[in-house]
Amino acid sequence: SPNPNNGTYNIVFGNIIGSVTYQLYDVRGAMIETRDISVTNDEPITFSHRIIAGTYFVRIIANDNVFVEKLVVE
Repeated sequence: SPNPNNGTYNIVFGNIIGSVTYQLYDVRGAMIETRDISVTNDEPITFSHRIIAGTYFVRIIANDNVFVEKLVVE
């Protein structure tokens, strides 16, 4: 959240704790960023990117689970 946003947004991981992989893709499927992060609690993590307005996809890989959310940058 927020969605849409200006390139800065928060992700709340809910009950996911431990090591996760965060990936950001553009609408064509090109990877913008990937990073391994450690989630320790239910606090949101803020991400900030200098990217042009458009539609993107955030993919979170945690253990054997994959979560994908659409992200709109204005």
